Amino acid sequence: MTKINIAETKAHLSKYINMAEFGGEEIVIQKHGRPVAALINIQMYEKLKQLEEPIQEGKLVYKKLDYRDHIVKSSYSIDEMLLLVGDDDTDTKPFADVEDVVAFSKELRNNAWRR
Repeated sequence: MTKINIAETKAHLSKYINMAEFGGEEIVIQKHGRPVAALINIQMYEKLKQLEEPIQEGKLVYKKLDYRDHIVKSSYSIDEMLLLVGDDDTDTKPFADVEDVVAFSKELRNNAWRR
C-alpha cells in the first residue's frame, strides 16, 4: 500500500492511476497525514460493491452452527466448540447460535458438577 499526500496526487495523478490499474497497487491519499481517499483498480472496486450490496439490502447470511453432534466431552471451552462445527447451513440470526452454545456449555458444566 502506497501512502501519498494530496499535492503529490495532483502532481502525478496519472502515475498513481497506472499503479492501481496495472500493478494492483492500493494508493491511500492523505490530507494533513490523515487518510481521506484511496485509489484501487476497477476489479477490486467491483468486488467491494458486490460485498456491499447484501449489507445495504439487509440480506446478510450467517453460518448456522450445529455443535451438538460434535461435542463428545464435557470439558470443551466455547472456542473449542465453535472450532468443531462446520456445516453449510445458514441463518440470519448469528447471535442465536452463540447463545445456544453458551447455554449448552453451562448445561455441560452443571451436569459435570452433579456427577
